[in-house]
Amino acid sequence: MPTDLPMASMLGSTTRGLPSAQSHRSFLLEIAVWVAAGAFGWQRFDGVWRWIAVIGFPLGLMALWGTFAVPNDPSRGGTPVVPVPGVLRLFLELAVFGAGMACMYAIGQTRWAIALAAVTVAHYALSWDRIAWLCFRAHDQP
Repeated sequence: MPTDLPMASMLGSTTRGLPSAQSHRSFLLEIAVWVAAGAFGWQRFDGVWRWIAVIGFPLGLMALWGTFAVPNDPSRGGTPVVPVPGVLRLFLELAVFGAGMACMYAIGQTRWAIALAAVTVAHYALSWDRIAWLCFRAHDQP
């Protein structure tokens, strides 16, 4: 997150990454999605397909998450495998978190799906400076 956005410095942003609380929230949300995808695979499949789904669904979401990224995104390290515009990255993040919610709902864990939705909304509300960067500034980066 660039520090030239108004609240960025007040929130502890640096050019090296997300503020600690923001980073931790994002990481915990990611873990919740991987667990939800694995739980979905466990509940919906039997036999060898169960194990393939339990491992494959989370790995597939992890691959999407790690492959498509915005160049010079301070919340991520290194060069992206597949560079994408900031808005596309934001939609990808929302789709991955939405997949976690859908997985929870599909296995009858409606309260957990709602909780994941609420925490996701809160996370993005508190991360408005990163959203602004993704939507309006990410394409300006060299």
